[in-house]
Amino acid sequence: MSYVILKDIKENLCRKLQRRRRDVESISARGWNIDEVKIPSELSGILLPVNLLAYRYCSTNRDVFLNRVRGIRQSPTWSSYQGRVIHEVLLKIMKSVRNYVSRPNVIRKMDLLKYARTRGRKLINKATQNIDQEIETFNTKPNTAQKEQFLKNLLKLVRMESEVMSTLVDYAIATNIDINLDSEFSRMFPFKQEISLNATPLGLAPSIKPDFVYTPGEHMIIGEIKTGEAKEFHKIGVAAYAMAYEYEEEIPVNFGIILNVCFSRNRNVPIYRDSEAFVISEKYRKAFLELRDEKLNIIKNKIEPKKPTDQSLCNSCPYVNNC
Repeated sequence: MSYVILKDIKENLCRKLQRRRRDVESISARGWNIDEVKIPSELSGILLPVNLLAYRYCSTNRDVFLNRVRGIRQSPTWSSYQGRVIHEVLLKIMKSVRNYVSRPNVIRKMDLLKYARTRGRKLINKATQNIDQEIETFNTKPNTAQKEQFLKNLLKLVRMESEVMSTLVDYAIATNIDINLDSEFSRMFPFKQEISLNATPLGLAPSIKPDFVYTPGEHMIIGEIKTGEAKEFHKIGVAAYAMAYEYEEEIPVNFGIILNVCFSRNRNVPIYRDSEAFVISEKYRKAFLELRDEKLNIIKNKIEPKKPTDQSLCNSCPYVNNC
């Protein structure tokens, strides 16, 4: 999460994105334009979460057929486990630090770096306390070296989050004699986490939750945390959340960010090279509507898609043993 702050400080994200004014002005598929974006009447009655409706992990959409028509549950994988833990640690460490700095008179004896590191390690321990039992449920299991490397990567994540948050807070304290630490933290780290959105006319399940909303000044950026290889269709998922927000609040959401978290054995911090802030343009909104209708049609009419031609793409699929 702190990477978003550093990127904004360096690049002024919203000003940079606003330069693409034409992409923003050409948007017509807004969430409040319900006649344009609602589910076609012949496909009504089916609601799906964003991960099933807006992402194309399977090139033929066979995964949604297996899940919703045949009732096959998604099997846990090592990749999905890592993503879930990284997601949990990232969101919870910032929430914990926010609670810490809001304590009365904490500024007098505060050692935020020490607290954040200690709290981060506890979050890692809690999130991975059943790691061995969960690994036993995976079809393809990581070896001991892979497991140990993942735990080291989590420490890299906590290290960077702790150092960035503590440095920025210490800077605010050092430059403001009369400071309200709680409000100052909210100004420096303007994140809203996992807000609940309801946009069922768009085909989305009730109470969908983007990972975070970043609100610097008067602007708003919808954010999703992803791990592993960056996919172009991740932006379609962000578009779905943006349109849901527009439907519920009738406020335009023009910008999104994919926070792509990776690691390298040769670096002691996470690698955010493939993270990207972007305009949620008409291209991604139309792509969501088209993919939504395609998937709902498969479910409504029980159409069984073919298996992907390139079977190597299926190796990490959670449905591979039931496809």
